[in-house]
Amino acid sequence: MNDNKLKGFEHLKKNIYDYIYEGMVKLGYDKGKSVSIFYQKGLLAWLLNTDENSIDSLIPDFKDYVKKYLGDVKIEKGSERYKVTVPYEGVLEIAESYKDHTFLKKLVDTLGKKDCTINDIENVFKCISPDYVKEEVDNSEFQYVFYFKDKSIDEFRYCFSFDMLGKYYHRLLDYDYESVVHDTCILHNHH
Repeated sequence: MNDNKLKGFEHLKKNIYDYIYEGMVKLGYDKGKSVSIFYQKGLLAWLLNTDENSIDSLIPDFKDYVKKYLGDVKIEKGSERYKVTVPYEGVLEIAESYKDHTFLKKLVDTLGKKDCTINDIENVFKCISPDYVKEEVDNSEFQYVFYFKDKSIDEFRYCFSFDMLGKYYHRLLDYDYESVVHDTCILHNHH
């Protein structure tokens, strides 16, 4: 397998782990049940390091590649998106492999506290690595963006909103952040 293909397969596999783990942290998981994730074509192509027309030809090889980690993953093509279903054995593997990843659990627990402030959020990032970025943004959806400079810690940008409805976050990959958010907001950097 060439390096480009391997890199894409690794990125998609990691993304599947990340999304399912986030769901576990926020909602738990049902014993014996598989979990499905939906991917828009553009995002799936970006993760696989390819173009949208090549996705279908890569799917059989990707399923073979992840079988030893997640079992028999099903991938169904819809008109606008793909549905990736991980069997329960794969869900257990993700839970086991992420048991030492405390960042997301700490973040969700901190956000769940009634008196949580943006400083509390920042402290969660600081505890994991001093090398993070905090940006104040002028956006209708949220006011703050945090991310780690070292993408191997966590590759997502966390976009926080504190308003009358409460405290919440969006977790965006660079692909989503650049295409959806960057065009609509003004950044105020804090170092």
